[in-house]
Amino acid sequence: MIKRSIIATGLFLALSAGASFEAAAQWKPASRVTMLVGYQAGGGADTLARLVAEAITASRGWQIVIENRTGAGGGLMMTQLARSAPDGLTVGVAATGTITVTPLFTESLKYTTRDFTYLGTMARAQMAMIARHDAPYNTLEEFAEFARKKGHASVAIMGPEIGLIAKLMAKHFKVDLTILPTKGGAETLTETMSGQIDAAFNAGAHHPLVQEGKLKVIANLNDTPLVLTPNARSLIQSGIDYATNVFFQIQGPANMPAEIKKAWADAIDDAVKSERLVNMAGKRMLMEVNNLGPDKLQELVIRDLDSSRKLIEATK
Repeated sequence: MIKRSIIATGLFLALSAGASFEAAAQWKPASRVTMLVGYQAGGGADTLARLVAEAITASRGWQIVIENRTGAGGGLMMTQLARSAPDGLTVGVAATGTITVTPLFTESLKYTTRDFTYLGTMARAQMAMIARHDAPYNTLEEFAEFARKKGHASVAIMGPEIGLIAKLMAKHFKVDLTILPTKGGAETLTETMSGQIDAAFNAGAHHPLVQEGKLKVIANLNDTPLVLTPNARSLIQSGIDYATNVFFQIQGPANMPAEIKKAWADAIDDAVKSERLVNMAGKRMLMEVNNLGPDKLQELVIRDLDSSRKLIEATK
């Protein structure tokens, strides 16, 4: 009798859990969804956002509209997102540093890591320092020597974290770098190709131009080899004790109800695994496609915030 009771209880709990899961999976937006992107159209984050939106529309029928909100390295978009209703109708796409670094530099940005519901990632950024194919330097050391002989050199950045890395480079090699902010990866490519700056930073949108022989990678900012240029020397190999771990990620406002959070998390996970996104982002654009999921993404943000504070101290 006891055994049968236990079985019956277990069956009831299993059925209840299944019903709860089904209810959570059934949430869908009552109207169109706005996916805010903190950077210009044409960059890595924007491309991934559009691929994810397309995949979610195909699999779930949600109507998703992409809106690019540039400014403050993605910070203006995140400010808008933090003030949005947590009803699942507004989510935002940004790089990790937009949450963990940008607010530390701009007083007008009042958001913190606690102001968001973390939903998932799309890909790890292929953070690299790039230059025109005909630039007279192929490595970070050669770039530093170029800056030393010229008296200074210019670099285009997208966001405060990259600005800090540029300062760390200048401090390490004892050279003068003019740091020029941009609205995103697409603009850094334009600045580099035009020859207006000596080098720039990018997060993966540079891959087609590298493959075409128009750009080259002179440094790897990640702690693992880059997908396209695995032999590029890292900052650590050049004696600079820092590496990025930036992801393109999706988040909503804080306090999103559990069923909405789950519906979004599941939709993102399916989208990242979709054939078109894997082919476009993974195989053609050579991005490191990867969804960490809500919990691991939140852990990453907390760790990255600590690393960002240490980076700030290192550049003082």
